[in-house]
Amino acid sequence: QYYVSVWSAHRLVKEYGITLEQWAEMAESQGFVCAICRNPPTGKGARAVLNVDHDHTTGKVRQLLCDKCNRLLGCAMENLDVLRAAIQYLEKHG
Repeated sequence: QYYVSVWSAHRLVKEYGITLEQWAEMAESQGFVCAICRNPPTGKGARAVLNVDHDHTTGKVRQLLCDKCNRLLGCAMENLDVLRAAIQYLEKHG
């Protein structure tokens, strides 16, 4: 369903320890949507593909995320307190 370059397939193994087949199984098990927002990825190029999300401390692969949700976690430094504060902020100003 998604085009993945040879370079991307190599990167999956090198950076995340998963094969293209494992990525495809993950994507299929998620219905080809982001594990957070439940939308298919949008954009062009790399932004149109579900990204491998992983714990930056342990390296453990979690699930697949769209570019926006992947950036959301990164910008929040994967800090639950920051994410909770953002939710409280939105609720306050909702």
